[in-house]
Amino acid sequence: MRRRLVITVLLGILVAGVAWGISAALTTPREIVLVASGMTFYFEGDPTPNPTLRLRPGEKVRLTLINRDRGMRHDLAVTGLGTATGVLAGDGGSQTVRLRAPAQPGVYDYVCRLHVQTMRGVLEVG
Repeated sequence: MRRRLVITVLLGILVAGVAWGISAALTTPREIVLVASGMTFYFEGDPTPNPTLRLRPGEKVRLTLINRDRGMRHDLAVTGLGTATGVLAGDGGSQTVRLRAPAQPGVYDYVCRLHVQTMRGVLEVG
């Protein structure tokens, strides 16, 4: 009887912990950092140009742009979501915007509005 009680209590704690973790994951914004360099966006330390940003429906995100493209001005805008940084000088400046992914799956472009031809990627909600 006592063993059953201990197991029940431990399972309850486990379930509560998992529920809290899921809740925290959905309410704490995820950090995404893009670096502008060589007229392209990159994840820090990843050579893949203009990477795809993947978000879950309703996910909160802190999206930061760091401009390391010396002598060039850049910004970051997510078209269709009304989110954009200001224009940053190429001196390592950064700016962060917050966004919440739409509830419905979809695909949105992210761009540097000053250099749309080379600085564009996809933000997928799904």
